[in-house]
Amino acid sequence: MEQNPALDNPVFNFKKALGSIVAISTLAVSVTALSILDNEYLLNPPAELYGNSQSAYALIDVKITSTDAGNAIINLNGQRVYVTFDFDRVPDYNGVLGGDTTAIDIKELKEIRVIDRHGKEVRDNTTFDDHRNMISIITAHVYANHMAEV
Repeated sequence: MEQNPALDNPVFNFKKALGSIVAISTLAVSVTALSILDNEYLLNPPAELYGNSQSAYALIDVKITSTDAGNAIINLNGQRVYVTFDFDRVPDYNGVLGGDTTAIDIKELKEIRVIDRHGKEVRDNTTFDDHRNMISIITAHVYANHMAEV
């Protein structure tokens, strides 16, 4: 009678051994893949540049630094956008006696720096709509707080 040690051994179970080998291999491959993947891409996915995408804006700080320039910090979808801008002072006559004020007309957003949630500078992913909305909220804040008054 011929004996086969692998098949006749009651302790050895081929199905359990194969399952363990597959599980360990899968774990090793997944750990290797996660270490190779670019974690920056996972944390900061590329911006969606669609005209109908909705963005959330929050004005953090505005400073008028000279007679025709200023700085602003805007929270745009969780990222901080540091903006320098040039403007013209425009007299605003609203028809009310003593209600003459000075408004601003922002000509240009000069320097735009985008900082992500982790404090790292990322590429400028703002669109034309973002620029227009940032100009609107900066202008509204300066006008409401009479920051352009001489």
